[in-house]
Amino acid sequence: MVDTSIYSRTMQVRRSSGGNLQVGLLPYSGRTTIEANASTGGEIIVADNIPCFIELKSMGRTGSSNILPANENGLSTWTITPSPGSIPNGVIRDRDLAVDDLGYRYELTCYLTPMGYIIQGIRLES
Repeated sequence: MVDTSIYSRTMQVRRSSGGNLQVGLLPYSGRTTIEANASTGGEIIVADNIPCFIELKSMGRTGSSNILPANENGLSTWTITPSPGSIPNGVIRDRDLAVDDLGYRYELTCYLTPMGYIIQGIRLES
């Protein structure tokens, strides 16, 4: 049983389907925020309803000289800790996408340890 006081959030892991290699005049095929609310947007669901703990690792400021609110921020980095045993070995890969229970999207970097996955995510914004 999962301790919901620690792993109070959930996430879904998706992978780009890749398939379409057309060239020429085509509509925009990048990632958008609409995909998180509408459907999977051509992405394959790899794992669903994973209990996890998500915490901020870095705010994403580009440097100490850019401390004014009007200055552009870099991307924020988040540590995502799934509950032990909730994801089978080898399921998640680098560059997979995670969508949390609040609808935020993250591009993942992960590696497997004897204690489970260690996942770092960059919050995607459009």
